[in-house]
Amino acid sequence: MNIFLFFTKYLYISKKSRTFVPKNKSLSKTMKRLVSIFVICLMALTLHAQRCAVMDFNAANGVSQIDIDGLSAIFATYFTPEGYTAVDRLTIDRALAEEGYQRNRMSEKEALSIGKKLQASKIVVGNIKMQKKLYIVSARVMDVITGEMRIESEVTFDAANYRTSMQELAMRLSRNIALPAGYVDLGLPSGTLWKDKNEDNHFYSYEAIVAKYGNALPTKEQFDELRTLCTWTWIGFGYKVVGPNGSEIIFPSAGYQHCDGTVHYEGAYGNYWSQTLNREGEAWFLYLDLDEARVYSGENCNGRSARLVKKQ
Repeated sequence: MNIFLFFTKYLYISKKSRTFVPKNKSLSKTMKRLVSIFVICLMALTLHAQRCAVMDFNAANGVSQIDIDGLSAIFATYFTPEGYTAVDRLTIDRALAEEGYQRNRMSEKEALSIGKKLQASKIVVGNIKMQKKLYIVSARVMDVITGEMRIESEVTFDAANYRTSMQELAMRLSRNIALPAGYVDLGLPSGTLWKDKNEDNHFYSYEAIVAKYGNALPTKEQFDELRTLCTWTWIGFGYKVVGPNGSEIIFPSAGYQHCDGTVHYEGAYGNYWSQTLNREGEAWFLYLDLDEARVYSGENCNGRSARLVKKQ
């Protein structure tokens, strides 16, 4: 049973039955022991959780200090990933002062250094800029040990929607921080997690790609779900795909390879194999161009890109 539910239930029973609470309203020895156990369990859970520190976002010229403080504070309030405890603001400020770093003028190298000092496993950094009266805020979760970027997301909003937009950005990164590295939860009913980028820049025939990646390739049904339940926006070199929960991935238009080995339409078309066969010699694939994103069937000898999936 959850320790918090157990504790609450125990208190309720004690009040009703007075088995453990004497008439003078002082705690019995049994109750004192229970309180001690509860505190120890709470401490154990806290110590077990990984630490995560949120830095104030860096800002471009033209963004006021009030905006920086406000937007950073809203993000920090709603950034609550499961399994992590947040390093408090005072501790972060003390570490910054000791190192002589400025709160909103930090490089990623400096941020990672502060993360190590704070004994955090993850650190969040970001940038704020303005363009035509719109705020553009990007946030990145960095792995403190490896120095690698784990996840990144961006949001654009006007002054009237600053709070809800920063809340959505924080909650989006909170959902994705605990996922397998490189995978994004788009909020799809099937629970499919999509890799955030192509596996490599190589084109594979159907036989070659199945031999290498097997069930890590999406099925036709997973492509259909992605196509119908997500918002697809052409961004000049491919599509930005936004899921029902607001998380997003990019499908670049990397072109494709004919059966004779020649590569065509790089930057204009994109082709991604599924693992699902259609008929002899043909399998289903995701097709992208400026006008559409559709699932078609094509010859297995053609070379197409690889984008992998996982199930939660």
